[in-house]
Amino acid sequence: MALALSANPLFEVIVLAMPSRVESSAFYDLNASISTQSFAQKVRTQAILVQDILDSSGLDSSLARAKSLHALTQCLESTLATSPKPLCLIGFDSALNVPITPQDLAAHYCFTTRPYDSLRPEPFSNYSIAQVSKLCYVEYGVYMFSACEQDISAYDPVLLRYYDYLFSPTGFHTWLSSSRQSVPSLLHIITAGSAYFEAILAANLRSPQACANKPLRVLWTPRWAACDMHSTFLRYVDVLLEQAREGRFLLHFRPHPNMYDHLVIESKILSKQRWQDIKESIDRYGKWDMRPSIIESFSDCDVIISDTSSMLIYAFLSGKPTIYTQGDSTAEISAWALRVVQGVFITTTEGELLQVLDDLCSHLLQAFAPKAALRSYILQQNFHFPKQGASSAITQALLQDMTEPNLKERQ
Repeated sequence: MALALSANPLFEVIVLAMPSRVESSAFYDLNASISTQSFAQKVRTQAILVQDILDSSGLDSSLARAKSLHALTQCLESTLATSPKPLCLIGFDSALNVPITPQDLAAHYCFTTRPYDSLRPEPFSNYSIAQVSKLCYVEYGVYMFSACEQDISAYDPVLLRYYDYLFSPTGFHTWLSSSRQSVPSLLHIITAGSAYFEAILAANLRSPQACANKPLRVLWTPRWAACDMHSTFLRYVDVLLEQAREGRFLLHFRPHPNMYDHLVIESKILSKQRWQDIKESIDRYGKWDMRPSIIESFSDCDVIISDTSSMLIYAFLSGKPTIYTQGDSTAEISAWALRVVQGVFITTTEGELLQVLDDLCSHLLQAFAPKAALRSYILQQNFHFPKQGASSAITQALLQDMTEPNLKERQ
């Protein structure tokens, strides 16, 4: 989306990384810097580190706010004036101070991927940003729990009342988010599709080809909160490692960036040594995958295992054989999600999981064929893919918002 907007001469785009927290008492990087640097590399530009600007100016962001901000804004203005590409900025220093904020940038529009401002530093609150910018929300995940839930945090009207736009990935999510807005606001909810969905499809990850005499590569992507009933990490970590040690398959494990903090630091469910032992075992019998992009992780695996999370939807979209490990939780997911998971294998017990893995390891294409046959129908019935793409739909919404009648109406 950042690329699509920057291609229009009416927009100057800044991608701003910030520290965050999820079920943690402290803010931390949460892979923001790695992801921003990775994106900058892909678009052939360079991520600007606030720390570097401050160091070159001989300033300390925590002690010289006004001076550091002046140096930062001068650098940003110069970069925006000379390059049409998105400006990628890591907006915190090595101590996780936040020397530059959305208010400092004073953008006309500010996009967030999560509405939960309690997870952001205070200057990044919805209320603070809304004073200088129109807030836009592109959903960071795919809500798949029951539509009967009354309190859906992602669509909390108290949080979303500060937003001008919510761009939903499907018609179902537009209906669901609209039905939860009980507080008067300026919020417009638009079914725009998802640029991320499109990117996964465009990567053309389908048609699994098992290499003769080589074990399958099984990617496991459990939820990070092991105390959550929807996480299978503690239930299956030992049995999957045992299967990998026996050579049944190569185990690729993609930990959520918050998993270590939650399991080891906050909840102390695992000791540091136990975590390290798991990591070393997975490295020995597969891959400990820390790459920023899930598309890269999907590209070099043959089978994906997921529990109840957005990753399950992404895995289905990849076209790879996918195993949903929580058949006992299907009553808790929405009718929309239930239709989507008809395209994946559903297991409930350890025995069922191992049986499906055994079938796929023995006859990958034959075992997957019945599920693969449903893919096109599920995509057509449950997803929204605008002809010009989701980014174009969002761009057009902003251009419409910028027209004179709309501006007068909002004044």
